[in-house]
Amino acid sequence: MPNAFQGVQDMTSNQIGDAIVNVATKFDGDRVSVNYDSTNDDHASEKRVHIAHVLNDLDVGGIRTVIESISESKLADQFQFSYHALSPRLWLKPLGADIIMFHNASNWRALPRLAVVKLINPKAKIVIQEHHYTRTFESSVPKNKRFLSMLRLNYALVDKVVAVSEGQGKWIKQRQLLPKKKLSVIPQSCRVDQFMLVPFKPFRKKLVLAAYGRFHTQKGFDLLIKAAKKLPHVKIKLGGLGPEEQTLRRLARGCHNIEFCGQVYNVPMFLAACDAVVIPSRFEPFGLVGLEARAAGRPIIVTDVDGLPEQAHDCGLVVNANDEEALIDAIESLDPVSLRRMAHQARESARTTWDVYLDRWRSLLIQLLRDDVNQS
Repeated sequence: MPNAFQGVQDMTSNQIGDAIVNVATKFDGDRVSVNYDSTNDDHASEKRVHIAHVLNDLDVGGIRTVIESISESKLADQFQFSYHALSPRLWLKPLGADIIMFHNASNWRALPRLAVVKLINPKAKIVIQEHHYTRTFESSVPKNKRFLSMLRLNYALVDKVVAVSEGQGKWIKQRQLLPKKKLSVIPQSCRVDQFMLVPFKPFRKKLVLAAYGRFHTQKGFDLLIKAAKKLPHVKIKLGGLGPEEQTLRRLARGCHNIEFCGQVYNVPMFLAACDAVVIPSRFEPFGLVGLEARAAGRPIIVTDVDGLPEQAHDCGLVVNANDEEALIDAIESLDPVSLRRMAHQARESARTTWDVYLDRWRSLLIQLLRDDVNQS
């Protein structure tokens, strides 16, 4: 689709002809550096490439946790990371970054904000990491065409969109939300060191299943509770907080095999007490819970939505979304032999995910800067 904002960056470059900072990117073997030539300095100083992350909330969320882990990883040798809250002040002055990454949900209000960011950061590459929208999310939107138009316009304003799962990336391509060359797929990840230390759990007479996350309709915990009512011989441990907590507690009233564990502060310890993890989400771009469970050596039962099925290969079961009976059948099919086999395969599937994740991000960031040099 034509980019209605194609001339914005060129126009602003002319307007800001006397800009203080002149970014010259150079590649020295595999190492990337950026030289900043300041009119206030008599000499150039070599600095790391600056990546600015923009989030809705700097204090909470798995997204912030992953970004902080990246900033403490081997990528910190080449890249400098900063964090910025999504606020009006963000649009009032340049961020001084080489790459600006947005992690908030795209919407109509974001369009003028993105345009302003391009105006005041004319040399920065703009990236959206798509943590929010998926095929199954789209199916719940009443005004489908308007929703897709909004995404196309947001994506047209940036240099790259990064999908967090293969399933999400496939949907973006099928919906033709942006040119293929502007899309990258990097399955989400997190540091799993502590999860890899969780011992394998010997199966005992009573199956123990865990589910955790934000108590929200999206997560499908109500479906698991309904299934648990018909499985009195199975123990269910629910961890988390959220707006649906009271609704879920009412639904589980009188069901003594369901335990509400509250906020989970030590996830590896929480997982150590269970045989498998259930992720009954109604939509899920990736699902970090699945990766954490796999690293802890726990098989997963997931719904067939978005990025979840690709995590269950050889180490879990996939059921239809919103299908209580299918979930019951999957739980009842678990036995000591299958649990033991899937537990070991689950851990192996997660062993190298963090290193692969960092390598793919490093390659993408370098490519973005290289494209900038080739176009200059």
